[in-house]
Amino acid sequence: MLEQFKATLEPLKEAQAKQQDGDAKGDDLEKAKEAFAAARSELLMPMKEAGGSKRPLHNLAKQLKAVHIEDSLLEAMELPLLKKPEQRGDFDAVILEQLDLQLSEKDLAFESKLKEAASAKEERAAAVRAAQDAHDTAKEASEAAAEELKAAKDAESAAKASSVEAHRAAKSLTSELADAAQQLDTARQRLEAFRSGPLVCFNELLERSAPLPEQEREEPPAETPDAPAAESGAAAPDVTDSKA
Repeated sequence: MLEQFKATLEPLKEAQAKQQDGDAKGDDLEKAKEAFAAARSELLMPMKEAGGSKRPLHNLAKQLKAVHIEDSLLEAMELPLLKKPEQRGDFDAVILEQLDLQLSEKDLAFESKLKEAASAKEERAAAVRAAQDAHDTAKEASEAAAEELKAAKDAESAAKASSVEAHRAAKSLTSELADAAQQLDTARQRLEAFRSGPLVCFNELLERSAPLPEQEREEPPAETPDAPAAESGAAAPDVTDSKA
């Protein structure tokens, strides 16, 4: 995008330079036309109507020489223009007629050139507008691409920072896991040592200090009931009184 943007700079500069140069020439042509018209109306016309003097005639010759009127005609016009109208002869009239003819041709040439200049001015303006539009479009695209590139670089930087942080966290976690594994291994070793040492001794002591189990006692024989009185050999006395 940047290369495309740079590629539009030169065409734009060329179009602007041509516009500036062409417009300047058009302005000069316009000024020359105005000076020519002023010379005819302010210098020539008064001298044709009433005759003139050397000074205005010199100024008129200078203005007409600028528009490339023939030198021979410029020299010849002094004869009739320095005279009053009533003093002029046929030859003077011919000179003034030739002067008017060339001036009319110059006036038509000015009009034609001004029309061409106006058309060329529009073309130059259109070329500048087209070059400017292309330049602006390329500039916007270049700026958008620059913004996208900046955003991509920012995202890349953020991703790198996240990667570094994740790597640091993973390294820390690995270290923590290694420490935990070491602690677990140490605990197992201690437990195994306890089981094979103090715990065995404790169990042996416990077995030695335990009381012997009580032996079962023999139960005494059950007592027999007393013999009946009849078997004892003595009869029971009759305690009832006889009142017969």
